[in-house]
Amino acid sequence: MAKPTSLGSAQKLVRVDEWPVTRVQAFNISPQITSEAKRELGNRGIVETAVDTYIPNTVTLNTLDWATTDLWSQLMGENATADALYSGASADRNDFTIDEDDFAVQECDFIQPVTDPASGALLHSIWVPNAYITQASLSYSVDGDASENFTFEAYSDYALVGKYKDAYVQIGTYDSSSTFTVTTEVGSPTFAALYVSINDVIYDAATYVDSWTTDTVTLTGVTVADGDRIRLVYYRITPAVGTYLDTRGIASVRGSFVQIGLHVEGSVDGDTKTLRIQNAEIQVTVNREEDKEIGTEGVIGRSVKYPIITSVTLTINENDLEEYATLCGLSASWAARESGGLLLRLQDTIGQDNELWISVYDQNIAASGAVLQKLIKLTNLRVTGRDGSHEVDNKGQVTWTFEGDNIELAGQGNTGRLATAYPTAWPTT
Repeated sequence: MAKPTSLGSAQKLVRVDEWPVTRVQAFNISPQITSEAKRELGNRGIVETAVDTYIPNTVTLNTLDWATTDLWSQLMGENATADALYSGASADRNDFTIDEDDFAVQECDFIQPVTDPASGALLHSIWVPNAYITQASLSYSVDGDASENFTFEAYSDYALVGKYKDAYVQIGTYDSSSTFTVTTEVGSPTFAALYVSINDVIYDAATYVDSWTTDTVTLTGVTVADGDRIRLVYYRITPAVGTYLDTRGIASVRGSFVQIGLHVEGSVDGDTKTLRIQNAEIQVTVNREEDKEIGTEGVIGRSVKYPIITSVTLTINENDLEEYATLCGLSASWAARESGGLLLRLQDTIGQDNELWISVYDQNIAASGAVLQKLIKLTNLRVTGRDGSHEVDNKGQVTWTFEGDNIELAGQGNTGRLATAYPTAWPTT
């Protein structure tokens, strides 16, 4: 095979565990190699370069929001919700709710197959194991595409070449102390095991996998227990050329199909939309602490340090001061209060809990009434800032910033967990 001139974006798919990720805009892997040059008296050179064999990895995944919780469910693995487990590709990943408790058990692997631009043949695959979300950013704009961007801490990465290049990751389910089951593929003669990852420790299958028959993988020299995180990395013995992309669903969501409501906490009115919003930015920060032990290389887990902080920025075209009054706790009729005289002070927002509701609709079927696909709810939001922008030839804008500690995302089949009756259409004035 001739050497490719270069490899473009069309040659690189991204899978999270077993499932391809759609609408990916960027996927970046940045391992950090730590080394230290050792010197000694009487020697002008470097005696040795000491290298830490554990190589941490920062992974970023940038995607278009296509109106479902599919990606969030994929990133959560089999722990997509506290009350229902995602058990396979036949399940609807948009029936789940993700909340802050799910980050405690969140962990996933990435596999990126790379193909030749001319023939379509596989060149290699990149495996990034044990990836934990440390930051998630959601962005909504009046004119642009909605997006969901993620940052992960992970273990190094493996380049799978030659006979290993057609590689996959499969979630394993505990069966006994020496066996676990996988349900998608079957071992020899079509597939062979390459690695087993158990609770973040990676084992070479050549040493630790005794057999893989039907759907049962039998281990030797390593013990598994109920509740362990188990991943099987395997490869197709004869690499195949196939269709890798999953092209279901919406291409992207524009701002006109995203509805946002900012309310005083506990007084939410399901059909009240906050008007004139131009941009909304949400950043979820998950602080994690590395768990290590003597005798084990690297990290055996990353514990969440609560609370999970949510930061919100809303930019609104300047119109009147109704939002200001609401954030000051003055939730009675705006018209009545405005005519009667009102004094608003930024100090009055202090201690006021607010909540933000974001509804994302399917714009492909807008003619028959847009269907709610995803509902996002943030609570315990406190005002942290207010900025006014007034420039010649530009609209006046007000930017509010908030900080909170609670976020929930519900897919279409599970929005009832967050709202008993949510509107099929929002008012526009």
